[in-house]
Amino acid sequence: MFNTKQAESKSTYLRQDVDYIAWQRFNRIHALSEPFIWQEVQSRLHDRLDMFTVIPQRILNVTTRAGTGAIKLAKRYPKAHILAQCMTTAAVNHLQVFYKITRLQKLYNCFTRSKSPYTLITWSDTVPKHTQYDLIVCNLSLTHTPNPVKQLRVWADLLAPGGVLLFSAFGPDTGRSMRLAAQQAGWTTPIGTDFIDMHDYGDMMVQAGLSTPVTDVDRAKLTYTGVQSLRQDCIGLMGNFHSHRLMGLAGKARFQRLKNILNSETPLVIEFELIFGHAFKPINRHLTNTLNTDKKISHISLNSVKDTLPSRRQTP
Repeated sequence: MFNTKQAESKSTYLRQDVDYIAWQRFNRIHALSEPFIWQEVQSRLHDRLDMFTVIPQRILNVTTRAGTGAIKLAKRYPKAHILAQCMTTAAVNHLQVFYKITRLQKLYNCFTRSKSPYTLITWSDTVPKHTQYDLIVCNLSLTHTPNPVKQLRVWADLLAPGGVLLFSAFGPDTGRSMRLAAQQAGWTTPIGTDFIDMHDYGDMMVQAGLSTPVTDVDRAKLTYTGVQSLRQDCIGLMGNFHSHRLMGLAGKARFQRLKNILNSETPLVIEFELIFGHAFKPINRHLTNTLNTDKKISHISLNSVKDTLPSRRQTP
């Protein structure tokens, strides 16, 4: 269970392990970064779209970063209008230029009578409050959100009745060996935020008013050639904005001890616990009231999810 504080006036939960200002600074600095593991989780997240029969007309791609997720969604759903939420205005300007339609592409579209997926994407750092979406896709950004229940409620309000929320996040086993190595090297302060458990995400979706929430866990391991490459991935992917983190420099001696401990493992392997969740927007208010009363949550195995994918079904 993660450390939270329930507000007296609002039924929301504030994470005590996240420094909100540091979290915002991290998002501004790394607004366009997509490390390998980020792209890998995104690919696995998109694979889960095969389970849904919903054909979305409007899609919200949360925290799009370099925009690869929005482009893949546009290719999967060529008739859907996609809002790609960027972290900063600078990121919006960069992606608008980077994915700008050229005259050659427009000429090709004219002859083939097909639309480029880029024309269906709107890059923006804000999300209109009164627009509803049939599908909301969020890759990893919920992992460090200071108020996850509040964020889920915002997405629930943005979903059209019957719409789908699909997200991914890191679980508690992520980087376990690295945390242990830091303790052995003399770290007495956290080297990262506390990751939320799969079951907690299920409870949060219920509290947000979403129906039939489902969560499952996948696992991955990355092998690094050295500590420096691992450090770069950690900086660009997770950072450290724990409210009780070390505010000064770690010091050469302590950092060298950490490097020695990590380099003693051959090869250098870091584990990731990947949580995937989805839920639906209730079609009527009566269903919402029933869900808030019963609070039934489903937790299924990864193999059960994969067996439902069309690629895994046996053809007669």
